[in-house]
Amino acid sequence: MSKGKISVCLPVFNGSKYLTQAIESVLGQSYSNLELLIADDLSTDDSQAIAEKYARQDKRVIYWKNEINQGIFGNYNQCLKRASGELIKLFAQDDLLETTCCERLSDQLAVNKNISIVSCARAVIDEQGKETAVERFFDKTMVIPGQEMITAYANTFVYKIGTPCQVMFRKESIGSGFNTLYKLSGDIEYFLRILESDDFMYLDEVLVKFRRHAQSVTITALADLSFVFDACKLAEKYARYLVSDQTDPIMHRGLVEGLIRKVNNAIHERKIDFSQIMRKGIAGNGNSKQQLDFEKFAYQFLFYAAEAKMQMEQNYHSFKRREDTLQGELTEAKALRKQLEHEIDQLGRQLNDLQNSSSWKITQPLRWLNKSFKT
Repeated sequence: MSKGKISVCLPVFNGSKYLTQAIESVLGQSYSNLELLIADDLSTDDSQAIAEKYARQDKRVIYWKNEINQGIFGNYNQCLKRASGELIKLFAQDDLLETTCCERLSDQLAVNKNISIVSCARAVIDEQGKETAVERFFDKTMVIPGQEMITAYANTFVYKIGTPCQVMFRKESIGSGFNTLYKLSGDIEYFLRILESDDFMYLDEVLVKFRRHAQSVTITALADLSFVFDACKLAEKYARYLVSDQTDPIMHRGLVEGLIRKVNNAIHERKIDFSQIMRKGIAGNGNSKQQLDFEKFAYQFLFYAAEAKMQMEQNYHSFKRREDTLQGELTEAKALRKQLEHEIDQLGRQLNDLQNSSSWKITQPLRWLNKSFKT
C-alpha cells in the first residue's frame, strides 16, 4: 500500500552540538520519500551553517530562519505550515532516529486507517550518545481507543503517548497545530486533541534515541516550574473525562500526584535545584486565574499531605495493635512452652526412677516372656 511522502519536522534553536547527528539520522532513513523541514528559531550558534550545508547537498532538506522567535511549539507550527507530505514525523535537534523509524511507523498508519497517532518505544542516551535505558509505555504492541487514552491521562496524569520524536500522524490531523500557550506540555495537549476522534497505536519497537542532557528544553521548563501551569490548564480542559465525582479539576488527586511525581523526578533524576526559582516566585504569565489555580493546587497539596499523614498514622496504629496482639500471643506461647518443658522434664525423671526401681527389675522376665508370646 502506498504511504506517500513523510514530512520530518525539525525545530532548531542553538542546536549545533547535536544537529549534524540528528540530520544524518533522518537522511539515512530506509524510507527515502521524505522531506526534512528545519525551522531555525534565530539561533546564534552554528546551527544555520550546519543546516544550510545539508540543504545544499540534499534537495530533501528545506531550511529557513524565522523572522521572530517562535518558541518550541510555535516553531513546530512553522514546520507544519510548510509540510507537503501525507505523513508528519516530528523530531528534535537532540535526538536520533533509528534507520527504520519512518518506515516502521508509516507501515502502521498505512494499514490501520482508524489510527490517528502511532508511537514507539525509545532508548535513552546521554550527552555522549551512550544508551542508559530503554523506556516502554506498554509491554506489547497494541491499539487503544483515543478516548480511553484521554480518560487515563485526565485521571492519573501518567503520560503514555510519547515525545515528539516518537510519534507520527497524518497531515489531515494537523488541525490548528500546537497551542503555544503551553511551555512544556504543548505536545501532550496537541496529541490528546488529535486522539479525540481516532485511535492510538503503540508499536513495541525501539525506533528512536531520546537524549537527556542539562541544556534540553525539558530541563529549562522543569527548572522554572512552568509545567505546573501547563498541568492546571490540561486539568481544566479535560475535566469532563474525570471518572470520579470531583467537580473542580484543580482539586484533583491525579493532578496533584502527577505534579509530585514530576517534581520528585526533577529533583532526584534531573538534579534540578528549585531554590532560586522558589525565591523569585513561580514562572507564569501572572494573570489572576493562574495565580488562583496555583494557590488552589498548593492548598490541595497540603490537604492530600495531611490526608496521607492521617492514613499513615492509622496504618501505624493498626500495625501497632497487631504487634501488641502478636506480642501477647508470643508471651502466651512462651509460657506454654515453658510449662510443656517442665512437664516433659518431670516425665523424664519419673521414667528414669521407674527404670531404676526394684519392681521394674523384678518384673523384667515377665515383660520379656510377654514380648516373646506376641512375636
